[in-house]
Amino acid sequence: MILSSTASFAQKDRLFNIYIERSKVDFKKPTGYLELDSILTLYDGRNGHRTGLSVFNLLSKKDQILICIGFNGIDTSLNSKLKGFPGSGGGQYDANRNYIPHKLEYELYPTGYAKLKNNADLAITFALPVNPKYPVLGNFDKCKCVVLHKENNVDITIYYYFTRKSEKNLKKHLENTNAMFWFKD
Repeated sequence: MILSSTASFAQKDRLFNIYIERSKVDFKKPTGYLELDSILTLYDGRNGHRTGLSVFNLLSKKDQILICIGFNGIDTSLNSKLKGFPGSGGGQYDANRNYIPHKLEYELYPTGYAKLKNNADLAITFALPVNPKYPVLGNFDKCKCVVLHKENNVDITIYYYFTRKSEKNLKKHLENTNAMFWFKD
């Protein structure tokens, strides 16, 4: 399960640092996690569609919890050109609403929480279905996602993959990592 550090790790770390710099965000690695040397493609377990690309991954040292981090830049130049995307109700496309998961229930964090913890404009959480046909480094049964949204900048998606056995410790890991990112503004 634990991958050794290789030359590809330096390349991955370089890509992560490019995203950090481009997004104007500070990153503080939480304690108690090992960095994994791989870029992962993440899939929606309902239909097998690609849902994200993780450019930085952490594995908890004590529990079976994998944290994958992906970035989705916001290109507002398309707002006036595109119509009818999911979530737009056939209306004008808004890249700043791209964080909303397609046909999944999500919960918006309380107003001010995202600003206080991450200097983000808002944060949501939702459960991403996991399917054994699309494995992510092992037998993770479930996935909880947190999206940090900064208007006209970036959506940072943090995927928490866990097993049924490690689910009882998920809340502790969410609290331990909720201040990993700070938007510089």
